Amino acid sequence: MNNIISSSLVKELRKKTGLGIMDCKNALIESNGNLDGAIEILRKQGFSTANKKMGRTTSEGLVHAYVAPNQRIAAMIEVNCETDFVAKNDSFRNFVKEITVLVAEKNPDDLNCLLSLKLPGDKTVENMLHNLVNTFGENIMIKRFTRFEAAGNGVIHAYIHDDYLTEGKIGVLVETSFNALFNPEIKSFIRTLLMHIAATKPKYLDKKEIPEYVLNKEKAILKTLAENEGLSGNILETFIQGKLKKYLKNSCLLEQDFVMDPDKTVGDMIKALNEKNNGEPFSILRFVRYEKGESLEF
Repeated sequence: MNNIISSSLVKELRKKTGLGIMDCKNALIESNGNLDGAIEILRKQGFSTANKKMGRTTSEGLVHAYVAPNQRIAAMIEVNCETDFVAKNDSFRNFVKEITVLVAEKNPDDLNCLLSLKLPGDKTVENMLHNLVNTFGENIMIKRFTRFEAAGNGVIHAYIHDDYLTEGKIGVLVETSFNALFNPEIKSFIRTLLMHIAATKPKYLDKKEIPEYVLNKEKAILKTLAENEGLSGNILETFIQGKLKKYLKNSCLLEQDFVMDPDKTVGDMIKALNEKNNGEPFSILRFVRYEKGESLEF
Protein backbone atom coordinates (compact mmCIF):
# COMPACT_ATOMS: atom_id res chain seq x y z
CA MET A 1 0.00 0.00 0.00
CA ASN A 2 2.99 2.34 0.58
CA ASN A 3 3.56 2.84 -3.12
CA ILE A 4 0.30 4.76 -3.54
CA ILE A 5 1.30 7.40 -0.98
CA SER A 6 3.20 10.15 -2.73
CA SER A 7 5.50 12.53 -0.91
CA SER A 8 3.35 15.44 -2.10
CA LEU A 9 0.28 13.93 -0.42
CA VAL A 10 2.20 13.46 2.83
CA LYS A 11 3.41 17.04 2.55
CA GLU A 12 -0.16 18.31 2.05
CA LEU A 13 -1.41 16.42 5.12
CA ARG A 14 1.51 17.73 7.18
CA LYS A 15 0.66 21.27 6.08
CA LYS A 16 -2.95 20.82 7.21
CA THR A 17 -2.14 19.15 10.53
CA GLY A 18 1.38 20.13 11.59
CA LEU A 19 2.09 16.48 12.46
CA GLY A 20 5.19 14.39 11.74
CA ILE A 21 5.97 12.57 8.52
CA MET A 22 5.34 9.05 9.81
CA ASP A 23 2.07 9.97 11.57
CA CYS A 24 0.78 11.47 8.34
CA LYS A 25 2.10 8.70 6.12
CA ASN A 26 0.60 5.94 8.29
CA ALA A 27 -2.78 7.69 8.35
CA LEU A 28 -2.71 8.02 4.56
CA ILE A 29 -1.80 4.35 4.17
CA GLU A 30 -4.71 3.35 6.41
CA SER A 31 -7.10 5.60 4.44
CA ASN A 32 -5.82 4.32 1.07
CA GLY A 33 -4.54 7.77 0.18
CA ASN A 34 -7.75 9.65 1.03
CA LEU A 35 -6.83 12.99 2.62
CA ASP A 36 -10.11 13.56 4.48
CA GLY A 37 -10.08 9.96 5.67
CA ALA A 38 -6.54 10.37 6.98
CA ILE A 39 -7.56 13.48 8.92
CA GLU A 40 -10.45 11.57 10.52
CA ILE A 41 -8.08 8.73 11.45
CA LEU A 42 -5.71 11.20 13.12
CA ARG A 43 -8.61 12.68 15.06
CA LYS A 44 -9.61 9.25 16.32
CA GLN A 45 -6.04 8.74 17.49
CA GLY A 46 -6.36 11.84 19.66
CA PHE A 47 -4.25 14.28 17.68
CA SER A 48 -7.02 16.90 17.60
CA THR A 49 -6.24 17.94 21.18
CA ALA A 50 -2.54 17.14 21.19
CA ASN A 51 -1.60 19.42 18.34
CA LYS A 52 -2.66 23.04 18.08
CA LYS A 53 -1.36 23.52 14.56
CA MET A 54 -4.42 21.93 12.98
CA GLY A 55 -6.20 24.30 10.66
CA ARG A 56 -3.67 27.12 10.97
CA THR A 57 -3.36 29.64 8.17
CA THR A 58 -1.03 28.63 5.36
CA SER A 59 -0.90 31.52 2.86
CA GLU A 60 -0.96 35.27 2.37
CA GLY A 61 -3.70 37.34 0.80
CA LEU A 62 -6.73 39.39 1.74
CA VAL A 63 -10.26 38.92 3.02
CA HIS A 64 -12.54 41.80 2.01
CA ALA A 65 -16.24 42.58 2.46
CA TYR A 66 -18.64 44.99 0.80
CA VAL A 67 -22.13 45.98 1.97
CA ALA A 68 -24.46 47.97 -0.29
CA PRO A 69 -25.64 51.33 1.10
CA ASN A 70 -29.13 49.95 1.83
CA GLN A 71 -27.59 46.99 3.72
CA ARG A 72 -29.70 44.56 1.72
CA ILE A 73 -26.90 43.03 -0.37
CA ALA A 74 -23.35 42.16 0.68
CA ALA A 75 -20.40 40.09 -0.47
CA MET A 76 -17.20 38.74 1.03
CA ILE A 77 -14.21 37.30 -0.78
CA GLU A 78 -10.82 35.76 -0.06
CA VAL A 79 -8.00 36.13 -2.57
CA ASN A 80 -4.68 34.42 -1.83
CA CYS A 81 -1.13 35.19 -2.90
CA GLU A 82 2.30 33.90 -1.91
CA THR A 83 3.82 36.84 -0.03
CA ASP A 84 2.72 39.71 2.19
CA PHE A 85 4.58 42.03 -0.20
CA VAL A 86 1.87 41.39 -2.81
CA ALA A 87 -0.93 41.31 -0.21
CA LYS A 88 -0.04 44.88 0.83
CA ASN A 89 0.30 46.20 -2.71
CA ASP A 90 -2.34 48.71 -3.80
CA SER A 91 -2.88 47.05 -7.20
CA PHE A 92 -3.66 43.71 -5.54
CA ARG A 93 -5.88 45.29 -2.89
CA ASN A 94 -7.82 47.37 -5.41
CA PHE A 95 -8.41 44.25 -7.53
CA VAL A 96 -9.82 42.42 -4.49
CA LYS A 97 -12.10 45.36 -3.62
CA GLU A 98 -13.38 45.67 -7.20
CA ILE A 99 -14.27 42.01 -7.56
CA THR A 100 -16.00 42.01 -4.15
CA VAL A 101 -18.36 44.73 -5.41
CA LEU A 102 -18.78 42.76 -8.63
CA VAL A 103 -19.89 39.67 -6.68
CA ALA A 104 -22.47 41.77 -4.82
CA GLU A 105 -23.81 43.41 -7.97
CA LYS A 106 -23.72 40.52 -10.47
CA ASN A 107 -24.31 37.49 -8.24
CA PRO A 108 -22.06 35.00 -10.10
CA ASP A 109 -22.98 31.34 -9.65
CA ASP A 110 -19.40 30.11 -9.25
CA LEU A 111 -15.73 30.98 -9.76
CA ASN A 112 -15.81 30.40 -13.52
CA CYS A 113 -18.73 32.78 -13.83
CA LEU A 114 -16.93 35.40 -11.73
CA LEU A 115 -13.77 35.08 -13.86
CA SER A 116 -15.80 35.82 -17.00
CA LEU A 117 -17.34 39.05 -15.65
CA LYS A 118 -16.00 42.39 -16.84
CA LEU A 119 -14.44 45.05 -14.65
CA PRO A 120 -14.28 48.78 -15.45
CA GLY A 121 -12.01 49.16 -18.47
CA ASP A 122 -13.66 46.24 -20.28
CA LYS A 123 -11.21 43.60 -19.02
CA THR A 124 -12.53 40.39 -17.49
CA VAL A 125 -11.67 39.35 -13.94
CA GLU A 126 -9.60 36.53 -15.44
CA ASN A 127 -7.62 38.99 -17.60
CA MET A 128 -6.89 41.20 -14.60
CA LEU A 129 -5.88 38.19 -12.51
CA HIS A 130 -3.40 37.07 -15.18
CA ASN A 131 -2.01 40.61 -15.40
CA LEU A 132 -1.35 40.61 -11.65
CA VAL A 133 0.32 37.20 -11.82
CA ASN A 134 2.61 38.41 -14.62
CA THR A 135 3.35 41.68 -12.82
CA PHE A 136 4.29 40.16 -9.45
CA GLY A 137 5.67 36.83 -10.63
CA GLU A 138 3.77 34.76 -8.08
CA ASN A 139 0.60 32.73 -7.92
CA ILE A 140 -2.61 34.61 -7.11
CA MET A 141 -5.94 32.86 -6.81
CA ILE A 142 -9.52 33.65 -5.86
CA LYS A 143 -10.15 31.08 -3.14
CA ARG A 144 -13.85 31.63 -2.33
CA PHE A 145 -16.65 34.17 -2.13
CA THR A 146 -20.06 34.53 -0.50
CA ARG A 147 -22.97 36.77 -1.39
CA PHE A 148 -25.85 37.64 0.95
CA GLU A 149 -29.13 39.12 -0.25
CA ALA A 150 -31.44 39.91 2.63
CA ALA A 151 -34.74 38.10 2.74
CA GLY A 152 -37.90 39.77 4.02
CA ASN A 153 -36.95 42.58 6.38
CA GLY A 154 -33.38 41.43 6.97
CA VAL A 155 -30.32 43.69 6.92
CA ILE A 156 -26.65 42.76 6.56
CA HIS A 157 -23.61 43.83 8.57
CA ALA A 158 -19.90 43.24 7.90
CA TYR A 159 -16.69 43.30 9.90
CA ILE A 160 -13.08 42.92 8.81
CA HIS A 161 -10.50 42.18 11.50
CA ASP A 162 -6.94 43.42 11.11
CA ASP A 163 -4.10 42.62 13.48
CA TYR A 164 -0.92 44.62 13.97
CA LEU A 165 0.82 42.74 11.15
CA THR A 166 -1.94 41.92 8.71
CA GLU A 167 -4.88 43.73 7.15
CA GLY A 168 -7.92 41.77 6.03
CA LYS A 169 -7.17 38.73 8.18
CA ILE A 170 -10.71 37.73 9.21
CA GLY A 171 -14.08 38.69 7.72
CA VAL A 172 -17.63 38.26 9.02
CA LEU A 173 -21.04 38.81 7.40
CA VAL A 174 -24.19 38.67 9.54
CA GLU A 175 -27.81 39.05 8.48
CA THR A 176 -30.18 40.22 11.21
CA SER A 177 -33.77 41.37 11.52
CA PHE A 178 -34.60 44.86 10.22
CA ASN A 179 -35.00 46.59 13.60
CA ALA A 180 -31.23 46.45 14.08
CA LEU A 181 -31.04 49.71 12.11
CA PHE A 182 -33.08 51.78 14.56
CA ASN A 183 -32.27 50.60 18.08
CA PRO A 184 -28.97 52.00 19.46
CA GLU A 185 -28.63 49.18 22.01
CA ILE A 186 -29.10 46.52 19.33
CA LYS A 187 -26.69 48.31 16.99
CA SER A 188 -24.05 48.30 19.75
CA PHE A 189 -24.66 44.59 20.39
CA ILE A 190 -24.21 43.80 16.69
CA ARG A 191 -20.85 45.58 16.56
CA THR A 192 -19.65 43.42 19.46
CA LEU A 193 -21.28 40.31 18.00
CA LEU A 194 -19.32 40.70 14.75
CA MET A 195 -16.07 40.78 16.73
CA HIS A 196 -17.27 37.84 18.84
CA ILE A 197 -17.77 35.72 15.70
CA ALA A 198 -14.35 36.72 14.40
CA ALA A 199 -12.73 35.64 17.67
CA THR A 200 -14.66 32.45 18.52
CA LYS A 201 -15.05 30.73 15.10
CA PRO A 202 -18.60 29.35 15.37
CA LYS A 203 -19.60 27.01 12.53
CA TYR A 204 -23.38 27.03 12.91
CA LEU A 205 -26.07 29.42 14.12
CA ASP A 206 -27.74 26.83 16.37
CA LYS A 207 -28.03 23.07 16.91
CA LYS A 208 -30.71 22.71 14.23
CA GLU A 209 -28.20 23.76 11.55
CA ILE A 210 -25.79 20.90 12.26
CA PRO A 211 -26.23 18.12 9.68
CA GLU A 212 -27.01 14.69 11.08
CA TYR A 213 -23.94 13.17 9.43
CA VAL A 214 -21.70 15.71 11.22
CA LEU A 215 -23.12 14.76 14.62
CA ASN A 216 -22.83 11.05 13.84
CA LYS A 217 -19.22 11.50 12.74
CA GLU A 218 -18.39 13.44 15.91
CA LYS A 219 -20.03 10.78 18.08
CA ALA A 220 -18.05 8.03 16.33
CA ILE A 221 -14.78 9.88 16.90
CA LEU A 222 -15.60 10.48 20.57
CA LYS A 223 -16.57 6.82 21.01
CA THR A 224 -13.23 5.70 19.57
CA LEU A 225 -11.32 8.10 21.82
CA ALA A 226 -13.25 6.88 24.89
CA GLU A 227 -12.64 3.23 24.04
CA ASN A 228 -8.94 3.96 23.55
CA GLU A 229 -8.94 5.25 27.12
CA GLY A 230 -10.51 2.00 28.32
CA LEU A 231 -13.94 3.48 29.04
CA SER A 232 -17.10 1.42 28.68
CA GLY A 233 -20.77 1.24 29.67
CA ASN A 234 -22.31 4.24 31.43
CA ILE A 235 -18.93 5.93 31.91
CA LEU A 236 -18.30 5.80 28.15
CA GLU A 237 -21.75 7.26 27.43
CA THR A 238 -21.25 10.02 30.01
CA PHE A 239 -17.89 10.85 28.43
CA ILE A 240 -19.43 11.06 24.95
CA GLN A 241 -22.36 13.21 26.06
CA GLY A 242 -20.08 15.58 27.97
CA LYS A 243 -17.73 16.05 25.03
CA LEU A 244 -20.64 16.38 22.61
CA LYS A 245 -22.18 19.11 24.78
CA LYS A 246 -18.87 20.97 24.69
CA TYR A 247 -18.66 20.52 20.90
CA LEU A 248 -22.17 21.98 20.46
CA LYS A 249 -21.36 24.91 22.74
CA ASN A 250 -18.18 25.71 20.82
CA SER A 251 -19.71 25.20 17.37
CA CYS A 252 -23.10 26.94 17.68
CA LEU A 253 -23.13 30.74 17.87
CA LEU A 254 -26.26 31.01 20.03
CA GLU A 255 -24.80 28.49 22.53
CA GLN A 256 -21.44 30.24 22.93
CA ASP A 257 -20.56 32.31 25.99
CA PHE A 258 -20.68 35.95 24.91
CA VAL A 259 -17.18 37.45 24.91
CA MET A 260 -18.26 40.66 26.67
CA ASP A 261 -20.31 38.83 29.32
CA PRO A 262 -19.13 35.20 29.69
CA ASP A 263 -21.86 34.45 32.25
CA LYS A 264 -24.42 34.68 29.42
CA THR A 265 -24.63 32.96 26.07
CA VAL A 266 -25.20 34.85 22.82
CA GLY A 267 -28.75 33.47 22.88
CA ASP A 268 -29.23 34.83 26.42
CA MET A 269 -28.06 38.27 25.29
CA ILE A 270 -30.59 38.34 22.44
CA LYS A 271 -33.37 37.22 24.77
CA ALA A 272 -32.49 40.00 27.23
CA LEU A 273 -32.50 42.60 24.44
CA ASN A 274 -35.94 41.50 23.29
CA GLU A 275 -37.33 41.60 26.86
CA LYS A 276 -36.19 45.22 27.20
CA ASN A 277 -37.47 46.41 23.83
CA ASN A 278 -41.03 46.38 22.58
CA GLY A 279 -41.85 45.75 18.95
CA GLU A 280 -40.47 43.25 16.47
CA PRO A 281 -38.10 40.76 18.16
CA PHE A 282 -34.46 41.05 17.16
CA SER A 283 -32.91 37.91 15.68
CA ILE A 284 -29.79 36.67 13.91
CA LEU A 285 -30.75 35.05 10.62
CA ARG A 286 -27.40 33.76 9.33
CA PHE A 287 -23.68 34.46 9.31
CA VAL A 288 -20.47 33.50 7.55
CA ARG A 289 -16.87 33.80 8.74
CA TYR A 290 -13.67 33.73 6.64
CA GLU A 291 -10.12 33.58 7.94
CA LYS A 292 -7.34 34.29 5.49
CA GLY A 293 -5.46 31.16 4.48
CA GLU A 294 -7.46 28.83 6.72
CA SER A 295 -7.22 25.19 5.71
CA LEU A 296 -9.41 22.19 6.45
CA GLU A 297 -10.04 21.99 10.20
CA PHE A 298 -10.49 18.99 12.40
